[in-house]
Amino acid sequence: MELVLRHPDNGPIEPTKDLVAVVVCEEPMTAPRACALLKRVGRQSGSEGRLLYSWWTFGVLASASLRQIAASEAAEADMVIIAAREGPGLPQAVKDWISLWLATGEYHSRRRALVALLEPDKAANGASRGVVTELKHLAEADDIDFIANGEDVGCEAVLARGSVPPPGNSTWW
Repeated sequence: MELVLRHPDNGPIEPTKDLVAVVVCEEPMTAPRACALLKRVGRQSGSEGRLLYSWWTFGVLASASLRQIAASEAAEADMVIIAAREGPGLPQAVKDWISLWLATGEYHSRRRALVALLEPDKAANGASRGVVTELKHLAEADDIDFIANGEDVGCEAVLARGSVPPPGNSTWW
């Protein structure tokens, strides 16, 4: 599957061939894991379609107009990846973005996934799991599959067993 940065010139999304992902990174340090995950999903999907992705940062989501655009993109996505540092909770702008995304009410005929790629908070010595807990509850409330590194069935385990969703399939994992 070809990795393609989402752009208006890409043409329409073909739901039976393409996968759509939105990546939201806390800072540049958290982006490499998301890049690696996108590449791996693209390789393992084995289809001829495209993996269309877009990038946002926590800082950009502080702008109401950009937050709305990012929420619209997330509503169309098959997979939303949040790459951040674990800590006591998400910034308010990110919470507002998630609320907008989930309130958009975009209908999906196939399962969606929220993926948390979290760097440990070294200052908390692993004691604080606020971000992962928040994301897990949001996903459960909206019936979105949730995967997080460090969880019992983490990203690596899911990808290792070849559970990347083929385009047009009605189930994710």
